[in-house]
Amino acid sequence: MAVLEHNPLTKLLARGVADAEADQWVKHRNIINPVFHVEKLKQQFMMLLITFVGELIYNLIDY
Repeated sequence: MAVLEHNPLTKLLARGVADAEADQWVKHRNIINPVFHVEKLKQQFMMLLITFVGELIYNLIDY
């Protein structure tokens, strides 16, 4: 792990919620927490499902 800590690219790309210090982790988690709310996930899933089914029907009609 010590080798990775000294790599500037790793520091740039790998710093995030999983690698943050406690106070920084809480801040990051509070920022991303609304994305994982059950109702938000339901809406996103339904939009994805509607899009997928629409494309499937469109492709079946052209087939």
